[in-house]
Amino acid sequence: KSHGSNEILCSLLLGFGQMAMMTGYYGSSNVLQSVFRSVNLRDPTRIDVHAGYYGQSIIYGAYTMANLFTPTAVTFLGSKKMLVIGSSLFTLYLASFFYLNSYTFYLCAGLMGVGYAIFYSGHGAYLAEHSSRASVERNSALVLSAACWSLIVGGGVLLAASLLTPPAENAPPSTKIYRDFSTNEIMLMFAATASISFISNILFCVLPSNVGPDSLVYTSPKPKLPFFKSIYLMVDTLMHPRLLLLSFYFLSMGIFNGFTLGVFPTSFAFTKSLSSYRFLPALSMMVIGLGDVAMGLLLSYFSRRIRNFGLIFSITIGMAILAICFVIIFLMIPEMAFVHPTDEPARYIEPSVSLCLLVSFLLGTADACVMTARTVISAVAMPERRDQVFAVSKLYQSLSSAVMFFTAPAMTVSSFIFLLGGSCTLGTAAYFYVVSTTNCAKAPQVNASAEITQPSKGRNED
Repeated sequence: KSHGSNEILCSLLLGFGQMAMMTGYYGSSNVLQSVFRSVNLRDPTRIDVHAGYYGQSIIYGAYTMANLFTPTAVTFLGSKKMLVIGSSLFTLYLASFFYLNSYTFYLCAGLMGVGYAIFYSGHGAYLAEHSSRASVERNSALVLSAACWSLIVGGGVLLAASLLTPPAENAPPSTKIYRDFSTNEIMLMFAATASISFISNILFCVLPSNVGPDSLVYTSPKPKLPFFKSIYLMVDTLMHPRLLLLSFYFLSMGIFNGFTLGVFPTSFAFTKSLSSYRFLPALSMMVIGLGDVAMGLLLSYFSRRIRNFGLIFSITIGMAILAICFVIIFLMIPEMAFVHPTDEPARYIEPSVSLCLLVSFLLGTADACVMTARTVISAVAMPERRDQVFAVSKLYQSLSSAVMFFTAPAMTVSSFIFLLGGSCTLGTAAYFYVVSTTNCAKAPQVNASAEITQPSKGRNED
């Protein structure tokens, strides 16, 4: 078998493994808070009523801290072992739902956050090892094309679990105004997601390890810096004025991603007029994924034909779409629907399934736009420190997601929209200021589709 064929095999296995791992996670993330409220109402001593939000805060907090150290670990463990260890911690997290209590859940959530950082450090290293200068764009596209279906497949898993389990007949009276998840449905959901995640463990175990002679690690080797030198470069990059400005943009992306995946879908179960639609969370996840994929294809097409499309136009389009979404959500979702079940009326627009799915699709398209812009600005803002800038962007993004989920139980719809609107406005202003005051727009054209090696939702890291 030629080395080119071996590269294609490695890329496809890496992409499908990532898809299986993230499918398991996405298959549960957007109903996590609703699931834990159902468990808490049946047994208040078992787990906290807001454990869904707190657990995701721990995941992103652990991911933030681990990102400071995991890039160095690749040197000692190797990329393949990093992929196996990281994906195994994902599977452990999903398997913990079979024996659900506060201690095991929060512990496994922290371990999964570390696994998140371990996986993505190994992910980039493995792709570089099994790509040449001539094939890296093709291989990156192959990985992306396989991995970007995680949201759609994850929504399908959630939909299947809902279809195979009837509505809970013995739900507590206090749950009658919102979507209740029965014990059988929870077990089936997490059995499916853990099984799919386990497939990723198998795929990463059988990944080819041989590195070809024209690998990027040989033809374009990166200097291996001492540990403290790498930490110094990271801190120095963090404190650079250009990155301090861009931090507002990176922070806003973390808030937006956490809101899209974990907060907005919670309102479907907690809004009385929507709670009877049992399949809405699953359909919403699938539609977000479709929007993400559709816009990603459009961005890839125009980025090859219009200079700086990914740098300038993508963020403009994305922020305009987000403004529309925020207005609709503010007018449609009851004030306390992100926190607990409510039968209060909407402000001006009656919630409906079609409108929720429309907003979900728009959120997916906006995500593709703003994450493409993040990838491109990270590549051109400080080209001499591209790796450090990418790491800093992930650090800021995961940190803001962690803080957002921790404070979510105390936030109303109004406060969320104010936070999202304000952070996105400030972040976009800082973004354009950096572009206008540097040579970003004059930098060599960046192929966004080749730079991105994971689906944009996986970038909560990422």
